Order: sequence, then C-alpha cells, then structure tokens
Amino acid sequence: MPVRRGGSRRSGGSTCTLRSTSPSPLLFAINIVSSPGTLWFYWVTTFGEVGVVFHALQIFGREWEEKKIREVMEREERR
Repeated sequence: MPVRRGGSRRSGGSTCTLRSTSPSPLLFAINIVSSPGTLWFYWVTTFGEVGVVFHALQIFGREWEEKKIREVMEREERR
C-alpha cells in the first residue's frame, strides 16, 4: 500500500475505520424506514468491518513483526 503525502500508513487505518463506520447509522435509518420487520443493516456493517480488520492487520502486522525480529536480534547480540 503506497504512503499518501502528508501522512503515514497508520493515519490511513483511522481514515479507513472512519469511512467504514460512518455509514452505519444511515444504513440503520434506511433499514428501519424501508423494511422495519427485517434487519439487514448489520450484515452490511459486519462485512464492512471485516475489511477494516484486514486493513488493520496489513498496517500493524508488518511493523509488529519487524519490531519483534529486532527485539530477538538485540537479545541474541547481548548474549
């Protein structure tokens, strides 16, 4: 994933989360008005959040892995 100008990859994670959760209240309102007997909005919201989880793993997964590798290498050097 390319880094956007003026921000880091981490800021992209919060932007992604905000963009995926913002429509949820609107979807709820549309659901209640159009078909109050059947709640379908939570399916759309849930599957949207799955994308956020994968994006978070992509952002934080590599950095965490690199940090742990550095920690292990530093421990080995001290021995």
